[in-house]
Amino acid sequence: MYPPEAREFYSYLSGVVKEAIDLLARAESMTFEKIDHHSDEDIQELAAIAGQTNFDLKEPPEFSCSVEEHREVLYAVLAELEEHGADPETVAYLRSKFQI
Repeated sequence: MYPPEAREFYSYLSGVVKEAIDLLARAESMTFEKIDHHSDEDIQELAAIAGQTNFDLKEPPEFSCSVEEHREVLYAVLAELEEHGADPETVAYLRSKFQI
């Protein structure tokens, strides 16, 4: 593209992108308040169940959730993170979030 046309095109493209971002930001602020968010406990249970997803569609699904088993797995994950040099503040935050 010849520079004057390129400048005009990129200016137009920049405006379109900025308008789209503004629109999405307004939509996010309007809808976020209307969403019924899950509690931390619900999220942990849903995550444990989601982690058991079997993608073999020929087998029937089997889901269960054991809070104690979930805590044991999280404890092991946090221990691995510490062992591999994860940021101590991040590990402490995760411990507090999951009350481990």
